[in-house]
Amino acid sequence: MVLKVMLWAISASGYIKNLYFVYLLKLRALNKMEPYLTSKVNWQSCKDQCVAHESIKSPLKVIRTFRWTFDERTLFRQESKVAQELAEHFRNITNIIDCGKVQIHGLGTAFKILISDHLDKLKLHRHEIVTLIKSVARLSNSIHHLYVFEKMSQAT
Repeated sequence: MVLKVMLWAISASGYIKNLYFVYLLKLRALNKMEPYLTSKVNWQSCKDQCVAHESIKSPLKVIRTFRWTFDERTLFRQESKVAQELAEHFRNITNIIDCGKVQIHGLGTAFKILISDHLDKLKLHRHEIVTLIKSVARLSNSIHHLYVFEKMSQAT
């Protein structure tokens, strides 16, 4: 019974729709920055640079196979004004919410990548790359748990 109530609450709140949208948005950002990650990031500065560099290749290979359901150029049409507003909102949110910093920074980084028209000139700090990848992993985990909950609900 608790599981059914929980699933109802999640679906009624738009949580599932938002979860998938944010996940796709961040995956799209990773897809867009693949050349940057594979050629411009100095993996030598990582303690386990070979492991770090190799571990990013597998998810990028999978992401390359996706069909994208949105185009960020049409999603963020008003260019710099929207980008500035988004950046300001994310800075404010980041200052207010401490426990969700990785998620917020990851989302901010995804927007930064998706809004950029000149990826070759984009400069990302190490923490931006790390938070984007960690937040994608966290969302992936949430989607997996949602799948498990749905299976449990169907079994009851």
